[in-house]
Amino acid sequence: MAKRVYLDNAATTPMDSRVVQVMTLMMKKVWANPSSIHQDGVAARSHIEEARLKIANNLKAEPSEIFFTSGATESINLLIRSILDSSAISHIITSALEHPAVLESIKYLATEKNIPVSFVPFDALGHLDLQSFEDLLKQNPQSLVALMHANNELSNLLPIKKVAKLCRENGAYFFSDTVQSVGKLSIDFSQSLFDFAIGSAHKFHGPKGIGFLYIRKGMKINPLLLGGAQERNMRAGTENLPAIVGMAEALNIANQELDQALEHISILKEYLLDRVIHELPFIEFNGDLNGIHSIVNLALPLTHFKKMVIFNLDVAGISVSGGSACSSGVMNISHVIKALGRDKDYVPVRVSFSKYNSISDVDRLVDLLIKYGKK
Repeated sequence: MAKRVYLDNAATTPMDSRVVQVMTLMMKKVWANPSSIHQDGVAARSHIEEARLKIANNLKAEPSEIFFTSGATESINLLIRSILDSSAISHIITSALEHPAVLESIKYLATEKNIPVSFVPFDALGHLDLQSFEDLLKQNPQSLVALMHANNELSNLLPIKKVAKLCRENGAYFFSDTVQSVGKLSIDFSQSLFDFAIGSAHKFHGPKGIGFLYIRKGMKINPLLLGGAQERNMRAGTENLPAIVGMAEALNIANQELDQALEHISILKEYLLDRVIHELPFIEFNGDLNGIHSIVNLALPLTHFKKMVIFNLDVAGISVSGGSACSSGVMNISHVIKALGRDKDYVPVRVSFSKYNSISDVDRLVDLLIKYGKK
């Protein structure tokens, strides 16, 4: 039986074997509580702070700006709740294309605190209207802006420098979901692009259940979890040392091999686009084909494909998805595709690559799409 082809790396990536080795060593050798004051505890604490420094260096941030969490969803909830609790925010600006963790948090907390929310309009490809965004900022000073860097479904890249500049000029706090770009693109946090940003280790070949929250120096927010002084009183609970060290190693590897991975994955993306455009011309695309190199969202017309095409690909040994993977696992058309008006006549198939994919993986996918698609 042929080996399965995994093309759902925007959902999660396979762990790098070097990360597994580092984590295994931590689990075997460094098992003390990092909050303990004896030598074993101090040794555990030193590994956490070394990991924090390594992550900060890779992001060109300061170690004091990095806080460890269980992942992106916790970071998002912590940030949005805390910002609305601890600052004079009177308005929220976001888009309908954000991750559900952002949209659901905003929906709940804005209603609870009676804070109005504005949504930035976008074009047919999912590009935000920056003029409308600027107008919203000018009309609503002291806003919280929540816009993701690389869209996890469409691949679109936010013009981050322009958005950050507009936020600074209008006194807004800028939070960007950088989950799909950290470890895949070179990002310099020292350039004050964001006030707040997040990362999840399992998106760049690290372990699940661990992530980080970036809070720019000088910004103050309240903790979400209480009951301990961990993470400088920002997140109570005994730290997951092996996962923290694993995340730091994964990010370090990703940044060291960034150019190599970018070139390799870009070749795969271009090869996929070339085969689809020339051999399956009835297939369309969701989002911007010039977005982040790791994601392509195919729009399969129902005139040529059955709704069960993702299930059929799975049975045939190909793992792809219809969009965000952070829900129940039931195949539903995502809110992003619905917002673009592409939910009635098309089946979205998100193909997302990693450094472990190959040309043969793309060939197997396209060959099956040719088999399943009616001309």
